[in-house]
Amino acid sequence: MSKILVASVDTVFQQQVQEVLQLLGAKAIAVSTEGEIMQGLHQDDTEILLLDRRLLGNEEQVLLKRMASDPLGSEVPVVIIGDFKNYDEQLELLDRGVSEFASLPLEKGALAVKIKSLLRGNERLDRMKAQALVDELTGVYNRRYLEGHLGVKFGEAKRYRHPFSFILLDLDHFKKVNDTLGHQFGDLVLRETAGLIRAQMRGEDMLTRYGGEEFAIILPHTDLEGALILAERVRLSVAEYSFVQGENQIRVTVSLGLVAYPDNDFSDTEALIECVDTRLYRAKEAGRNCLIYS
Repeated sequence: MSKILVASVDTVFQQQVQEVLQLLGAKAIAVSTEGEIMQGLHQDDTEILLLDRRLLGNEEQVLLKRMASDPLGSEVPVVIIGDFKNYDEQLELLDRGVSEFASLPLEKGALAVKIKSLLRGNERLDRMKAQALVDELTGVYNRRYLEGHLGVKFGEAKRYRHPFSFILLDLDHFKKVNDTLGHQFGDLVLRETAGLIRAQMRGEDMLTRYGGEEFAIILPHTDLEGALILAERVRLSVAEYSFVQGENQIRVTVSLGLVAYPDNDFSDTEALIECVDTRLYRAKEAGRNCLIYS
């Protein structure tokens, strides 16, 4: 079911929009402040923002500017509903990132057509993004996805004082696997390792292939204790698994580095990645098949 943010404090307006969304099989998420709007835009399943322009008044431009500079907020189509001076004003709003307009009093049929059109556009865009942001071999997100989302999720954690953790792991002696058993077997190990990791994760966690035999896990709303539990489960699940192809069968291990906020604080994601990379390196130096988190 599509989730659509409805930004308004007018109960009549909210009821009218709710009736339209019910006809489309969509769910309305009511928000009434700039903070609630931005938080809603950061939810991966938010499809559209319907903004009653009476809600923010002169602060409307501030919100649009903030959305335009936000990697996730800028991806959500915005429909502004209200009164407009002229077409020049609408052209200016289009330049600021607005996708569509609707006038008051609300015409339900016209609004339904606009929403349906935007939802179809989102579906096409999602298919294109999936092709660009998913690692073809393992089926998990790729490094481009990580670079686009890590900063957003970490920034959100700092802004709202939520716990946040990040794990970087590497398959031990993976070059030896490729050299002795061939790249096809190596590919099987990467695919099945990705599956083993995903089996330990929650729905909101994000697994990416960081490069080569490295994987990264973004853990929103996860404190150090929770991240340690998941990391150990991942380590054990890989170490206890037998990778089999034909007559070939081996076991492999992983080394892991972990950082957790607010136990560790960083000025930006570059510092965060540098720290977790150092901890991964120390895990390798400590004998591999282990986790370093401090």
